[in-house]
Amino acid sequence: MVPNVLKSIRLARIEKNHTQEFIATKLNLTQSYYAKIERGNAKLSLDLFFQLLDILELDCVAFFKQLKKKSHKRCDCECHRGVNPPKEHKEIVINRDPKLSFLE
Repeated sequence: MVPNVLKSIRLARIEKNHTQEFIATKLNLTQSYYAKIERGNAKLSLDLFFQLLDILELDCVAFFKQLKKKSHKRCDCECHRGVNPPKEHKEIVINRDPKLSFLE
């Protein structure tokens, strides 16, 4: 999921014609550190994530709904087709956080 989040953030930045330098400045980071975040080589805190969504003018709920939609389009596993869900997928469904139900 994290690589998909980072890829979506990067694509949104490019769509808005923002440079890494511009975003980094807004976040009070260096360009090289921001580049590491986009590549997944540095952690993105929740606080920075929300700031980043704000800079990119992205709604948090819409962002994750779109991300979920994209991930299901690519997935053709039996679990998502409703046939023989593997054990690890069952655990995710059973143990899902009710606070994240808005993503469904």
